[in-house]
Amino acid sequence: MKVMSYSQVAQSKELRNYFARGRGICEKHIEVFGSLLREDDLPTPTTYESEVTSSTEPPFSDKIMLFMILSLGSVVVSRYGTALSLCTRRDIAAHFTRLIAETVNYLEDGMNLMIKYGWSEQPPQSLDRKALVKGK
Repeated sequence: MKVMSYSQVAQSKELRNYFARGRGICEKHIEVFGSLLREDDLPTPTTYESEVTSSTEPPFSDKIMLFMILSLGSVVVSRYGTALSLCTRRDIAAHFTRLIAETVNYLEDGMNLMIKYGWSEQPPQSLDRKALVKGK
């Protein structure tokens, strides 16, 4: 789990907290889908948490780690979206919809951190026509 390892090696306390929050989100997603499998007496996949060492020495910069988490999160949203489009069970579709929204909120917060630290530019915004009319 990248977010677990990144949360223990990030230099910035703010990013450590962000990655720790991501770990909680990952655990929640694993629990949601694991419970669906267990309800149908199906095996649940194992996680790789035991593979994370106790090292606190960062292998990458905070910038690269945050970029990786944002990239992986985008893949998660894409795969959940594909799964949602093919899902014929309403209960599972509801989980996908809720978890996509939660993941997108997490990714937005990460992108805001990228902008805050100057690692990315703020994307173009739409014009505030009401403010322009008022002369602001």
